[in-house]
Amino acid sequence: NSKWGTSYGSIDEITMPSEASKTAIFYDWICFNEDVYADWHEWMAGIIREYTDKPLHSKMMTYFAPAEYDDRQHLIIGTDAEKFGAFLDYAGNDSYNITEWEPTMIVKMMWYDYLHSVVDKPIYNSEDHFITDGSASYTDAEKNNVRYNLWQGAIHGRSMSTMWVWERSYDKSSAFYGSILHRPDCVAEAGYTSLD
Repeated sequence: NSKWGTSYGSIDEITMPSEASKTAIFYDWICFNEDVYADWHEWMAGIIREYTDKPLHSKMMTYFAPAEYDDRQHLIIGTDAEKFGAFLDYAGNDSYNITEWEPTMIVKMMWYDYLHSVVDKPIYNSEDHFITDGSASYTDAEKNNVRYNLWQGAIHGRSMSTMWVWERSYDKSSAFYGSILHRPDCVAEAGYTSLD
């Protein structure tokens, strides 16, 4: 109570913070949540290792986001790359990219740099968003974005990537609408750049 500036009568009265803040209680919540989440994944990885020797990773969401975009919920999910790196084979992640918004490319590369700095393991983006979900924009920006993502990701330490998403949908409410398979120029660019 002294540290947090609260007057709780018992630990049972404490609830999860409803929003991010620059307070001691929120910091303690984040540390607790990161420990619990990492421990659960480590327990699950241990069970999987009893049955296979395949390399493991967990697809954690990217932390960094510009203030205009980030609702701060990324901070509450509890993933700590350094803790996960202690028991997984790859530094895994899922990162977004918004084609029309250049700063997200910088943020994505910052995440790869961060992963590389805390985990000395291959970086695997197993849900690499190159095109905004549901995008109806068909300009050279999307094709260029595929190339930039592949090159910059490699330069910033990403070893592997699964491009989101190799599926078509003509339903405009679907996240698959406007995906890479709707864009022959983007498919070609992915092939050329990967060979380069």
